[in-house]
Amino acid sequence: MIGLLVLLVIIYLRLGGRSFEEKQHDRFPALLPFSFYLAWISVATVANTTAVLVGYGWGGFGLSPQFWTVSVLALILILTLIFILKKKDLLYGLTIIWALFGILYKRIQDTAAADRAVEIAVIAGLALILLSLILRVIAHPRKSSLT
Repeated sequence: MIGLLVLLVIIYLRLGGRSFEEKQHDRFPALLPFSFYLAWISVATVANTTAVLVGYGWGGFGLSPQFWTVSVLALILILTLIFILKKKDLLYGLTIIWALFGILYKRIQDTAAADRAVEIAVIAGLALILLSLILRVIAHPRKSSLT
């Protein structure tokens, strides 16, 4: 999965680095599917890495699982904000919102998890991403696009 993530980043950067004239010749916005897939694989890589570490019984250096979950969510939030604000990639942000709603739904359905720190972190992340998407579109309506 790491290899797939690296290849998607390379493709994303190459497609995003093309000149305006090159992009005008595309019949379909080439960056669109890669933006979506990169966002999805970013979240999946984090989830799969977490599952592997839990499977091996990793102790988290003595820190609680909730701490690590919130930390990983913060990392995802930072990456998403970079994609939205620096790369002007709204589709990446929308895909992460979709993934975070899935995480929130699963956490709410899990009644065994009495801890609410993760749910609060997901809701805060959703709010910040939505706010950055709205601000991006309001501040730069012509420069903002799905890719």
